[in-house]
Amino acid sequence: ELPFKTLFTGSVYRSYAENLIEKDDSTEIYKNYEEYLLEGFEGGLENTFFDSFWVKTAYAYLHSEDKSDDSERDELQYRPRDTVSVEAQYTCPFGTALYASLYYVANQYNYNDDASLKMRMDDFTVVNLKVSQALLDKALSVYAGVNNVFDEDYEESYGFPRPGRPLYCGFDYAF
Repeated sequence: ELPFKTLFTGSVYRSYAENLIEKDDSTEIYKNYEEYLLEGFEGGLENTFFDSFWVKTAYAYLHSEDKSDDSERDELQYRPRDTVSVEAQYTCPFGTALYASLYYVANQYNYNDDASLKMRMDDFTVVNLKVSQALLDKALSVYAGVNNVFDEDYEESYGFPRPGRPLYCGFDYAF
């Protein structure tokens, strides 16, 4: 814990995986990969100084490597090196909550069928918004939101574009 109701979280990790089974996107066949190395760190800050407002931010760094003897790939595909997220919510005195989030992904790669060509995928930023209203002494909440507000064209896996700008609404009721 830090001053002013701020919480710091962090972790450092190193995973060495042997004989990992993973789907090969080019052939759609599951394949046994001899050795993978995944190492990195994550850090985040969350502040709740004001009762009606909280904000949270995080950064993650990932170094991934295919260490198999016959591999022609250095970095693992679809595992972004850098991710950043920011979330915030303000709750009005009359029960309306306004929520916003931003998610940024950078330095992600994929390979062609025989792993001879490494391609950097586009970095992307996605912004989401949501508004909700608490009713019936907070037993009922109605909400509406929009994901990908700016209609960012992006892929987390090559050839599989993510949805454009979905709108949603609904309610939650606690018995």
